[in-house]
Amino acid sequence: GCFGGGGGGGGGGGCGGGGYGAPMDVDADTKLRKRIGWLNKDGGFENQLNYQKVAEAAAGVDIQSVMEVLKDLEENKAKVKDPTAYTSAALRKRGLGGAGVRRTIMKPKH
Repeated sequence: GCFGGGGGGGGGGGCGGGGYGAPMDVDADTKLRKRIGWLNKDGGFENQLNYQKVAEAAAGVDIQSVMEVLKDLEENKAKVKDPTAYTSAALRKRGLGGAGVRRTIMKPKH
């Protein structure tokens, strides 16, 4: 991925949207950061959620879907052994295959 070594966010830069989907916009990134922080602390996941990995998997997935995945995770907390893997897998399904809908292209112009 092109997410630098953590740090205070700082976002994008030198990441020309290469590969799969564009990096998240700053607003979405902030929401995701807060949500994961909350889940890790108050949500009972005890810092098992790796922000870096989730953010990479979330590239190209709209923030609504990302939040839905995290809500599913929270609801299935008792069953999920590896929250990062669970979230990443769910996001990749939505992002790559899924319905294949990108925010910009709502329907093909035929």
